[in-house]
Amino acid sequence: MEKISLIIPFYNGSGYIKDAILSAINQTVPFSEIIVVNDGSNEQESNFVKGLADRYKLNYKIKQNGGQSSARNAGARISKSQYLCFLDQDDILLPEHNQVLIEGIKKQAEYMQGVVYANFCRAEADMSIYSRMSRPKKLLIDVNDRSIYSFLSQDIHILPSAMIISRNAFFDIDGFDEKFRGYEDDDLALRIFIRGYHITYVDKEVYVWRRHSNQTTNSEVMMSSRLNYITKWCDYLYDNTVDIKKVRFLLYKRFRSAIYHDLVKASSPSEYIIAKNIAELFYNKFADLQSIIYKIKYLYYYNKSSKKWTEK
Repeated sequence: MEKISLIIPFYNGSGYIKDAILSAINQTVPFSEIIVVNDGSNEQESNFVKGLADRYKLNYKIKQNGGQSSARNAGARISKSQYLCFLDQDDILLPEHNQVLIEGIKKQAEYMQGVVYANFCRAEADMSIYSRMSRPKKLLIDVNDRSIYSFLSQDIHILPSAMIISRNAFFDIDGFDEKFRGYEDDDLALRIFIRGYHITYVDKEVYVWRRHSNQTTNSEVMMSSRLNYITKWCDYLYDNTVDIKKVRFLLYKRFRSAIYHDLVKASSPSEYIIAKNIAELFYNKFADLQSIIYKIKYLYYYNKSSKKWTEK
């Protein structure tokens, strides 16, 4: 039987972590080990999660704060199974998470799996489900379009909690890039693809993503990670079969609306400053691709947001 290790990064998340742990324990195909990585939580939170780890006989590791990607990598390094899973502290796995993904592995004729991934649900903090998220209509991993351009053009949606990854593949690409605190899933999948591993999609739901106010989506952290992602994959040392001009255009096209709208959506002076600086860098980096329409849009967003915050 295939052995699977689960890594749960923890950072001051006592309000949700027990639900995550119980969902991991109650799998139809059990994990061979569950590793909780305390990423530098405060004393009270650390005592709480250590108590849960002792109660449920989990592998517990504590480290200095380095972010979720750093905690995932730390857990992976001490894991002992051939496959790895990752679960955010505020989400839950559906009972057949492991069963569905392992069956996806076994369906492959060639046994050089990198990632098997599936669908997820979205829920409020109280776990009431408000949407069921399947893949985009044009599936990312389309047998007719396994190009890097397909990856770069869209939100990849291979989420860590909805996948199983080969431990060998994970370490072959050096795990999660620790400078990311957002877009680390896109980055991981892209590097798996470039290295030539299989990426398999299963059209079933396997976990529940819980929405609450403490998440990083649309925050200063997420905006900075977005710029890191754009910069990394614009400047990546591709082989000579890759059209760099096309790469730049796809990254520009994918992110231009998000970059400019962050200026308007900024909810604090600090968010505005970061959004403004990122928009300026983005504008300059892709100046040669800007049509007159988008130059006008940029100036509109820039002036509108500047007026909003200078008048306060």
